[in-house]
Amino acid sequence: MDCEDPLLRVLIGSDGRPLISLLSAALTDSGLSLTDPRVVAIYSKIGALSKPDEIDPARFGRIPHEDLLARALQGRLAVKKFSSFARKLDAIIRAQAESLRSSDGKPFGLSVCTVDGQRYDSGSTINPISVDTISEVVTYAIGTSAVVVRTASSFSRA
Repeated sequence: MDCEDPLLRVLIGSDGRPLISLLSAALTDSGLSLTDPRVVAIYSKIGALSKPDEIDPARFGRIPHEDLLARALQGRLAVKKFSSFARKLDAIIRAQAESLRSSDGKPFGLSVCTVDGQRYDSGSTINPISVDTISEVVTYAIGTSAVVVRTASSFSRA
């Protein structure tokens, strides 16, 4: 398939067809959730296709939130290498697991969301808590902000 659209070219499978599964993998790798309303709008537009998993190139240009899609596929969101950033957060959490574990035995979770909507969740992130229960963690984060900023910056765009 001869594909003019540079974004669509990223999604070409081994059989030469643009695939929805490759779009899902690319968006997830960029840190966007497939439940993000903007991503849901993209999929609802693509969902009118007659063949499963194949993207119709003629309809691709009319997808809503094209800028978000372009920035995600080109690595131009707030955290450029989000999957690497998430792995680094996983490593930090594993290394600090004992100190992060609550003294009362309640589960610990961490969620990060960028201005572009990139999301990272680890641990118990569905149970709401009050800010006072994490004040020590916030204080620790503020105290080590220089290290965190340097680490996060190494994954961000220049």
